[in-house]
Amino acid sequence: MTDLAVGTPVCVWDYYRQGWSEGFVVDEALPVGVRVRRLSDGQVVDRVFSGEEIMVDRRRQQVPGFDGTGRDRRQQGAPVPPDPGPGG
Repeated sequence: MTDLAVGTPVCVWDYYRQGWSEGFVVDEALPVGVRVRRLSDGQVVDRVFSGEEIMVDRRRQQVPGFDGTGRDRRQQGAPVPPDPGPGG
């Protein structure tokens, strides 16, 4: 399904806000998707996210040659996953 390693920082698609939410890392890679853990409290989210519902969070990567600075590296125009509907 995905080649994301455990511990990779990711953003997940938030259907309620209709946008990407940060503050997660890959906890488990499964054949059908990825299970993530919240950085804020260390809890594993009780949901498996498909490849369309996650993206690597590149914003916290260090800019080479500039100590202590970062740059927003999220993909502009990243595709919006389809709404799974009620109970999704």
